[in-house]
Amino acid sequence: MNARCVRILLPALTLATAWLAPVRAEIRIRHAQGELVLPQPPKRVVALEFSFVDALVAVGMVPTGIADDRQPERIIGPLRDAVKGYASVGSRYQPSLEAIAALKPDLIIADQRLHQAVYSELQAIAPTLVVDVRSSTYQEDLETLPVVARALGKEEQMRQRLRRHAEVMDKYARSIENDQKLTAVFGVSSDKGSWLHTEATYAAGVLKRLGFDTPLKHGRNRMGSEPYVKTGLEQLLAVNPDILLLGRYSQPAQIDSWAKSPLWRGLKAVQNKRVYWVDGNIWARSRGLISAELMTAQLHSLLRQ
Repeated sequence: MNARCVRILLPALTLATAWLAPVRAEIRIRHAQGELVLPQPPKRVVALEFSFVDALVAVGMVPTGIADDRQPERIIGPLRDAVKGYASVGSRYQPSLEAIAALKPDLIIADQRLHQAVYSELQAIAPTLVVDVRSSTYQEDLETLPVVARALGKEEQMRQRLRRHAEVMDKYARSIENDQKLTAVFGVSSDKGSWLHTEATYAAGVLKRLGFDTPLKHGRNRMGSEPYVKTGLEQLLAVNPDILLLGRYSQPAQIDSWAKSPLWRGLKAVQNKRVYWVDGNIWARSRGLISAELMTAQLHSLLRQ
């Protein structure tokens, strides 16, 4: 073939190759603010809640920006190791719109409860996926993850990760084997007060997955209908779980003074040495597959002591 024929054929071959190349369909997702349309899977993602960081890492992605409260240590260890190099966009409660815009994201993932008021401003910066994680249970979070994965173009990776997660949780549940049907409650304590997590919370959902019911029923307790119930020692004694898991938010915390009271010694968990201090950052702030597995591993280890 002479050079003239090559010059004629090359443009035609290029055009044919381009025509044959698969065209990826745009991504359309129903979410809390209607329909989100993405022309292609995003590469620069800003996560405005820790649970979204967990979801991104679970499918092998690193967020460009994270609302980390300007306290990187609040991102749990395994996630922090995986997201080195991200930019902070401020508080989860009031993220900096300027910092987000400076990152030029092609997707923002926001929480319905925390960020609904600034949705329009976020959407003006980049397409914004809004889901409800702040008030979600463990099971609801599992159902939300495929929606997030679809927006990321990582549906198959998430399906595989969810299967692996189920296997991990099943293995721990069999090992723990709560034959005595012990009840368990998780709470956090700081110098400002103490809060118990009802059955409608993420931590209670993880405990239920492992076979532990909670006596603190959402909307059916004497302390109100909120999922996180501010409590005193008398109220805690009324709940009286078999196992009490506590996360500390300050040193000292209110529960340190409770431990000096005769009422404290009336708790079943105290009498049977089943009061355990756990990592409040993992148990209360970090909803997600990775954090749930860390919670489970920590509980398993404590119960075997």
